[in-house]
Amino acid sequence: MIRMAEESSLSELLKELVQAAQTLVKQEVELVKAEMSQKISRAGTDLVLIGIGAALAFGGLLVLFAAAVLLVAQLVPGWVAALLVGLVLVALGYGLIQKGLHDLKQVSPVPHQAIRALKEDAPWGAQQAR
Repeated sequence: MIRMAEESSLSELLKELVQAAQTLVKQEVELVKAEMSQKISRAGTDLVLIGIGAALAFGGLLVLFAAAVLLVAQLVPGWVAALLVGLVLVALGYGLIQKGLHDLKQVSPVPHQAIRALKEDAPWGAQQAR
């Protein structure tokens, strides 16, 4: 009789342990969900601020370009000033695009360091498997 009580107690303890572990895992998952939700919300707010800042900076840049046109217009007719400033900006933009494209073509999408590390580790892994 004592043996059955011990066995049932042990089985009850194991059952309680499993239930407690399940509860703990569920609580951890809920904590992760809550934390990620908070981080995503914060990141969304930050992205909105970045977008508004970029729009304002772009507007300011356009005003500075207009100021450059007005400055050059003091020396030449307005349409010539706008044409000159526009040509300079297009040339600068084209140069930056070409530089970026050239540099981008130099980047290899192959992860050379990771491949080298895998090749170096392969013999060790094979040896450990034996």
